[in-house]
Amino acid sequence: MSNDLEMNFCRRCGKPLVHKGVGLWECANKHSTFNNPSPTVGIFFLTADKKVVLSRRGINPGKGMLDCFGGFVESGESIESAAHREITEETGLVKDQYGPLHYFYSSPATYHFQDEDRPIITSLFWAALDTDAHLAPNDDVAEIVTLPLGEVNPNELFNDDIKNGFIEFLKENL
Repeated sequence: MSNDLEMNFCRRCGKPLVHKGVGLWECANKHSTFNNPSPTVGIFFLTADKKVVLSRRGINPGKGMLDCFGGFVESGESIESAAHREITEETGLVKDQYGPLHYFYSSPATYHFQDEDRPIITSLFWAALDTDAHLAPNDDVAEIVTLPLGEVNPNELFNDDIKNGFIEFLKENL
């Protein structure tokens, strides 16, 4: 994936930007702008009987597609804190309703939103879901979906980072 997605105007002064190199843009006032990826997190839940718990996206991009739980890391937040926050926002779960987060993969991708391509880098985790945990779809999640690991088609998952991550998740858990 190229880091050189189109950038047009300086966010500091509004002057046109000129591409100077990989991921670097500059305006006439010598303000540098870097098109670095935004950090995101994703979490797959695994049940005791080897089923994966996914979300169905309730909004665009990718409305109706399967996804893991997660989202953008907020300013001042660690990757792990973002993962726990996203879990609570999207499912209502709290930390004692699932096991420790296990980091297993990162993947760059492009997130297309409001006619703009935004580079992202997703840190992916998995966690064992407690048998008595009850997930409720919240925020941008339309539905909670539980499927046997071997029955999930990665092509039905939203975005390349999640597809690639799920393939790695299968290698560790099948």
